[in-house]
Amino acid sequence: MRGAFSFFQASSPARRRAAGRRGFTLVEAMVGTVVFTMVTMGVYTALIKSYQLAALSRARDDARAVLRTFADQFERLQTTEKVGATNATRWLFLPSGGPTGRGLVWHDPDTGTPALSNGNTTVNAEDVASLGVTLGTGVAAVPATLTRDVRYVDMSSGDVSASQRVEAAGYMLQATFTIRYTLNKKAYAESLTVGRSVP
Repeated sequence: MRGAFSFFQASSPARRRAAGRRGFTLVEAMVGTVVFTMVTMGVYTALIKSYQLAALSRARDDARAVLRTFADQFERLQTTEKVGATNATRWLFLPSGGPTGRGLVWHDPDTGTPALSNGNTTVNAEDVASLGVTLGTGVAAVPATLTRDVRYVDMSSGDVSASQRVEAAGYMLQATFTIRYTLNKKAYAESLTVGRSVP
C-alpha cells in the first residue's frame, strides 16, 4: 500500500504542472543560439559561394566566346586590304613580338565602330596596349582586356620564329589571343592559340 501511495504522490497533477512550467536554462538557450547561428552562417556561406561560382562560370563562358570570335576572324579573314594603290597587311596579321591590342577592333553596331574585317590596316590601326571588352551585361558585367601575340611559324619544323620564312605555299602565322579579367578580387586569364597559312 505504501508503494501505491508513493506512485500516486509522484505523478500528482501539482508535480506535473511544476515540471511543465520549467523552461530552458541560460546555458541551454546559449547553446541553441550558437547552433542556430552556425547552421545559418553555413547556409549563407554556401549561397555566397554558389553565386560566386555561377558568376565565374558566366564570365569564363563569355571570355571563351570573345576569344573564339577573334580566333575565327584570324583564321578566315583576308590578310591584306587595298589601301589606295597599295596592298597593305592588316595589323591583325602583322607579327607583334609580344602581347598588344593593336589591330583589334570590337564591332559595335550602335556606335558605328568598324568591324574587325573593315578598315583594319597598317595606316589606321591604333597603337594600344590592349582592347577593352565587357563580359556579361548589367550588374553582372565584368571589364576585361584582350591582347594578341602573332608570330611566324617555320613550316618544316613547326617552331615559332621571329623571322618570316616564305615557301612555295606562302608562310604560316600563329596567333595567341589572351583575355584578362578580375572577379571577386581574383585575377583570371584565358588564352586561345590558332594558326593559319598565308595566303
